[in-house]
Amino acid sequence: MQDYYVWDTPTSSMNVTLASLENDPLVKNHIVVCGIHSAIKSFIMPLRAKYLKDIQLQKIVIITGEPDERGGD
Repeated sequence: MQDYYVWDTPTSSMNVTLASLENDPLVKNHIVVCGIHSAIKSFIMPLRAKYLKDIQLQKIVIITGEPDERGGD
């Protein structure tokens, strides 16, 4: 994994969830993935490769869970 940008430790969705996304300058130009596929790693790794420049890195959000689950209000 040394050739890719990854977080050192797993992060809880509660730590990266914003209450309101409206007009937030940090929330733009994200790739949103709904669900997990067996080849998700092959999809994500080229988007996080260390040979990319900072401005080329893609922010990725993966949404998982059961349709009836609620993440809290």
